Amino acid sequence: MGIDIEGWVEVTHKDQEEEQGDYSWRGLIALSPLVDVCDEGSLLLFGIGGENLEIDPIAKDRGLPNYPSGAVKSAIKELKDFETKETNYSFDENFGFTNILYSELLESNVMDQLQNTQWARVMRLIEVLTATGRYKPDQIRLVVWAYI
Repeated sequence: MGIDIEGWVEVTHKDQEEEQGDYSWRGLIALSPLVDVCDEGSLLLFGIGGENLEIDPIAKDRGLPNYPSGAVKSAIKELKDFETKETNYSFDENFGFTNILYSELLESNVMDQLQNTQWARVMRLIEVLTATGRYKPDQIRLVVWAYI
């Protein structure tokens, strides 16, 4: 069985210094249609897809961010509902939640390494968002989880 990557690119209009609340972040782009193979990018970013001791993922096991978007909350509810109905399934046995700001990705040395991965198309879409001037890198984040 393969590993399914799920999650959202979320955006906010608030700066990091501003007080945020339950409706500060919005789910903008679903990740599962874009990242359908767990590859080296998933490992580099989140530690999903293998145990390579030479790779130190930059955003492994961070949990959910403060104030997840309605899209993320809805997806979590669906997972919990599925878990309740399926007696042989426990989401806790799979990969947990994690998140990272786009500004952190830009500050890391991983961006060049994502060019030939499933995550390259996600990064290109995010680059479009920042190029328009509508969102700054610290107003965009990835919220990610995976399961088998």
